[in-house]
Amino acid sequence: MFLLWPRGLFKDVQVAGPRAAICHAGKLSKILATSQVAVLCWYHVYICPPFHGIAQMAAPTAAHWSQKYNQLFGVLKKKSYSIVSYILLIPVEEISKACKQVETTATRKEGAISSSSNNSE
Repeated sequence: MFLLWPRGLFKDVQVAGPRAAICHAGKLSKILATSQVAVLCWYHVYICPPFHGIAQMAAPTAAHWSQKYNQLFGVLKKKSYSIVSYILLIPVEEISKACKQVETTATRKEGAISSSSNNSE
């Protein structure tokens, strides 16, 4: 996604001017920030055992309602409601990829720790 930023911004400057490029950069930075915050939160939830169990149960429900939210605002955007352009959609796919990545990394770390403790015995 970072590699597309300069190309898209330069194109916006050439076609629509600097104001459009600034708006484009703002939207991209909001998307990046929300996905990074979600990944960070999921990581901290994953490493805390009591919250991990609750999160495993709540994650499918949260994903379902996030998709409903995105669908609703997609419909409103198609109906040309101007206020909808200021509301962020939830990057469900990016969050799910990041969560899987956090889980596999944590599993690898747990495996490495358990194998090193077995070797020391």
